[in-house]
Amino acid sequence: MKLGIDIGASKILGISFEKKILKEKEIPTPKTKREFLEKLSFFIKELSQGKKIEKIGISICGLVKEDEIVKVPNLSYLEKIPLKKFLKAKFKTKIKIENDLNCFLIAEKKLGKLKKAKNALLLGLGSGLGGAILIEGKIYKGSFGQAGEFGHCVFELASPLLLSVEDLLSEKWFKKKGKDSKDLFEKAKKGDPKAKEIFQQYGKNLGVLIGNLVNIFDPEIILLCGGISLASRFFLKETKKTAKKIIISPIAKKNLKISLARFKRKGAALGALFL
Repeated sequence: MKLGIDIGASKILGISFEKKILKEKEIPTPKTKREFLEKLSFFIKELSQGKKIEKIGISICGLVKEDEIVKVPNLSYLEKIPLKKFLKAKFKTKIKIENDLNCFLIAEKKLGKLKKAKNALLLGLGSGLGGAILIEGKIYKGSFGQAGEFGHCVFELASPLLLSVEDLLSEKWFKKKGKDSKDLFEKAKKGDPKAKEIFQQYGKNLGVLIGNLVNIFDPEIILLCGGISLASRFFLKETKKTAKKIIISPIAKKNLKISLARFKRKGAALGALFL
């Protein structure tokens, strides 16, 4: 049996797999180091149902280098935990740890919309903004394991607070407008013009990012995942329109595909099974 576990800022999602998915389980992410280790251990025992575990793949919402956690902005206590060492001693099995969007990309490459893709990008639109990169069929992690952290690119240094891509394309952007993307989505579905206008602006912001990324990486396809992507019907058209204004290659303008990922909430956990 293999386990795939996605450790996010607000929830931990696990999948047990043996020829097929046997069990799925979800718990809130603990707030302290001690509680995390206790609950994760119990979570794994429940997920395995007493069966022998061949491997545990862990997806983390942060920077990972060679199975070691480097930085987790939303769960800083994880940076002080030698998680691989702890789990290996506890469960006597192979442990692999990787960034969550890299895991999501693996799931899409193995089972989803990237099966035939050689060059692709994945953008995670949610409480933050992250990314993953596929180059010539392989995940590109960079020299220090931080490739794909598009959300931390900075636009403005002179302002009191740095203005980053994440400020314009994550839940932070909606909150600055006194809104919540989920509530706005519901209002937009009911025809609220203000909600639709906010999503249109969001779509333009996303189009600017994508246009620039296409000029840098030249992918054949870009997939969107994360909670905000579920509202794509209200911004994706504007995103594509804006991106085309920035992309310099007429071939890319014509052939680039931008669409939602196949997998939604469990993509990272699925990908962790293949680490």
